[in-house]
Amino acid sequence: MARKKNAFPVAADKRPLVVKAQRDLIRAMADRLESGKPFARTAERKLAADILRAWAKHVPDDMPEYVDSAQVAIHFACLVNLQDQTRVAATAELADIYSVQSEIISAVLEKFEEPAMRLVPNRADAA
Repeated sequence: MARKKNAFPVAADKRPLVVKAQRDLIRAMADRLESGKPFARTAERKLAADILRAWAKHVPDDMPEYVDSAQVAIHFACLVNLQDQTRVAATAELADIYSVQSEIISAVLEKFEEPAMRLVPNRADAA
């Protein structure tokens, strides 16, 4: 395995401790995020961003037959709150992406829009 530029070896007997420490850090960051407290340190923000980017890499190419409605609502919230689309435009874009009628997207949003919008706040609200 190729060694990364800033990598260093960890003794086999210490690896479980390192894994626990990393998991504890990530859980603490998640708790902080859920509580509404901002990440004050650049390293915390970078780690959170890196985790999300890694998660994006692991979205399977072969999608399941059904899509999770909550994920569609989060996608909607990103389009509206982060890309400044109107609700109508975002609904139409999602209907096109998922090849369904806009009414189906609207029905999904009835149940999941509110929590999704809290999860992905408007840029102005986050500032």
